[in-house]
Amino acid sequence: MVNRTLALLLLAATPALAQAPPQAIPEKIIVIPPREDAPQIEPGSEIPLLVEANGTVVLESRTLTREKLAERLSSLSKQNAKQLILLRVKADTPYQTVTEILDLCQKSGISNISFDATLPEAAK
Repeated sequence: MVNRTLALLLLAATPALAQAPPQAIPEKIIVIPPREDAPQIEPGSEIPLLVEANGTVVLESRTLTREKLAERLSSLSKQNAKQLILLRVKADTPYQTVTEILDLCQKSGISNISFDATLPEAAK
């Protein structure tokens, strides 16, 4: 009896739902204010590290081998323990390559790493 009543209720409500105009979901922009205690980064203090899809890495506009990259990152971490590395990864770069570079950064003493998520001009 309950199943029959539920079925009749659903059959009666279905046409009403189909005729209802769709509700538009308003777009909202969420602004997250910066934390007051967050460390301030001086513009230009970050060092970009580009990782290409083929595994090539470019640091400070120079293409480096993994060994030279490790040496340079180690030198940077000794100069500034909080050095920010801005990691830019091409969209078609394998995940394994990205994790290898992150591991290399960490082993070289760099722990302040940020991903650059800016869209290329063509994608905007």
